[in-house]
Amino acid sequence: MREFRAGAARAVQPPTRIESSASPPATPPPTCASWKFALVAGAFEPVQDLTLDKLIDKWRTGAIAADETTAAALAPVLGAHEAGDATWAIVPAHELVPDNSVITVDGKHPLTTDVLAGEVCGPNVVPNIDPTRLTTLVMSARPHSRAAPPSASTRTASPTPFATSSRSSRARTSYTSATRSRSCAGASHARGSRS
Repeated sequence: MREFRAGAARAVQPPTRIESSASPPATPPPTCASWKFALVAGAFEPVQDLTLDKLIDKWRTGAIAADETTAAALAPVLGAHEAGDATWAIVPAHELVPDNSVITVDGKHPLTTDVLAGEVCGPNVVPNIDPTRLTTLVMSARPHSRAAPPSASTRTASPTPFATSSRSSRARTSYTSATRSRSCAGASHARGSRS
């Protein structure tokens, strides 16, 4: 039998080099997400709706401004973007501000539909609008119900001011009651301000 000597074996073997099999941390692949965009104009823009065909024409002739990300995302929908003398713009929907007027496309609002939607890719990109977190606010204005005084030819000998023969007594009563309550409220407010 052969004798094994541990010291001799160590001296004969070349030093081993330990290499790590782990590679440097890789950058995550870019993610893509669907973004919604909005066609905007100034606050007092008379145009409220635009057809998709007219939007495409304006986009391709440079009448609509957009940044590089927006142009790249909407290229499959609207085609190639040309720079020009723009009066309108397309912006990501999360960048809407009250100073702008949103112009709908074919009657569709950009926050509630995908009329102007495109893919945006990059590191850590998420959708820009979460439909479950949208709030709809309905505002309306009731026209002032106070009637103008009728002309002298339509006045009757009624004791209620501004009443005409075509009004019912109930309408006259509610009108005068409302007038009195407004004038009383105004008087109490005026008295309170003097104190």
